[in-house]
Amino acid sequence: MQTKFNLLQKVRATCTNTDNYQPKSRFIAVDESFRNSSFHKWLFHGCTMDRYRRDRLKAYDQRANAGTFDLVTRDQLESECPEIMYRQEYPEVDQQVQLGRLKSGKEHYLQKGYNSTSINFFCPERCINSGDVKACVTCDKNATYLKTSPDVENATRNGHFVSGREQYELKGCAEGPVYSCFERYQEPGRGTPAGCKDTFTRFINATKTVVKTWPVVGQNTTASSSACKALVMMEGRNHPWMDYTLRVHRRFTGPDWMFYLIGPPHVAEEWRRKYAGPMVTIIDLPPKFGNLSVYPTQYNDLSRSEFLWRDVVQCEHVLVTQRDALLLRHGIEDFFEFAYVGSQVYPESFPATDWRCLCTANERCGGNGGLSLRRRSESLHAIAQCRIPRGLYDDDLWFSACFAELGLTQSLPHPVIANRFSTGSKCLADSQFGMYKLWQNCKESTCVNILMNSQLYKDIYGEKDSEYKCREGELLYHLENRDFTRAGFTSGWEHYQKFGRHEESRRWKCFEQLERPREELQPFNLPDNYEDHNQKSLWVHW
Repeated sequence: MQTKFNLLQKVRATCTNTDNYQPKSRFIAVDESFRNSSFHKWLFHGCTMDRYRRDRLKAYDQRANAGTFDLVTRDQLESECPEIMYRQEYPEVDQQVQLGRLKSGKEHYLQKGYNSTSINFFCPERCINSGDVKACVTCDKNATYLKTSPDVENATRNGHFVSGREQYELKGCAEGPVYSCFERYQEPGRGTPAGCKDTFTRFINATKTVVKTWPVVGQNTTASSSACKALVMMEGRNHPWMDYTLRVHRRFTGPDWMFYLIGPPHVAEEWRRKYAGPMVTIIDLPPKFGNLSVYPTQYNDLSRSEFLWRDVVQCEHVLVTQRDALLLRHGIEDFFEFAYVGSQVYPESFPATDWRCLCTANERCGGNGGLSLRRRSESLHAIAQCRIPRGLYDDDLWFSACFAELGLTQSLPHPVIANRFSTGSKCLADSQFGMYKLWQNCKESTCVNILMNSQLYKDIYGEKDSEYKCREGELLYHLENRDFTRAGFTSGWEHYQKFGRHEESRRWKCFEQLERPREELQPFNLPDNYEDHNQKSLWVHW
């Protein structure tokens, strides 16, 4: 802690002496009173937390102060905990390790275990929360199974089964749930993934009139291939969401990004009529790639082709995106150092077995490619040198595995950084740069939280609170103001009406249907690093 305190003071001094850098004060504001702050404030100073995690950390802090457990680092937990649990769950593996026939339980998992969807190797969330390796490596499998399978718990309570184990042996094994201490990560949210997709759709429908005023074309610029930046969108049809996505992407990348739109000739011709202009290049898809209707085969073939990476794309930094992805803020330059960045795939969220294996073997394991930032040079290197068969895997898994095979995992981001680029499979909100198909993993409240706390939402709606009851407002209010339920209020709206609207820290937001932009809203909101006067005036008056 003393080390962290000293480092924060150094950061503060450096920032104070740097004229052109204005950091957020909440991250660097430290003084002597900070030295006596509670444990969780020390540990998470500068991190984004919702109220749920903040409350949990306070309880964690109380236990630490009471000395009820020994604190260990997350690295210790993630290395020791799964190994001990795996060998306890599979005694035959433990015996092979003791006889010297296996180096570890992890070796067995990576060689054989990962092929089974019911076998896992990770540290469960309950162990991470406890901070105590010894206390979390054993569990009641029946209790764990019932906790992670509410429908089974209800059936058992109603007498349909004697126990969770009986249900698993009769039905659960064939249906997919796992009867194991390696329980699947449970997102602490409200609603369903279907509600998440509905949130995404309603947000687009409510704001499309405003977004329609933002440009797709850019401003001509000259840059070497090593310095220029490009967006690639490969689509087989002109989906209604595509226009919205492109305009949002242009807003948060900038006027100097080249947009490559690749599609079948009849679709490309329609795009030329809509988007002809500077910094937009429209490519007719060659017949050998079909029309992208056979998904994902044709999309994978194009994504891994020299045609794409050598003949079409001429820039080093390439943002690959799809129509169901959104950018939420500026800041993509923060990720330029990496060869590949996609939303993090976590083994504890039970992805496909090949992803589980890759991300267990390598902490830095790439990620989902639907919204991903890639370096052209490294992509060409993988295409030329990687020996992994292309036909077996989707392009994102293939590229991620190739970087591991070629010894380039250090050019990939840590999971925390990858999740900050785009929300990962554990649905952890952390001021993400973008989002892609959140409804594949996340609940409705997570989608509401990420959208409503984004720069995209602020640019469209401003800071003014909404004045009517709405589902998304209720979900967000529950997430950020859990204390109101203890005061006897039946809804967040009721509490906000009586107390919340008078407190600056409490907000009420909705997806209001907009007919036109706010008067003060500029078509393109330039970030601080676009300071050239001529460039700025062009975009302000687009």
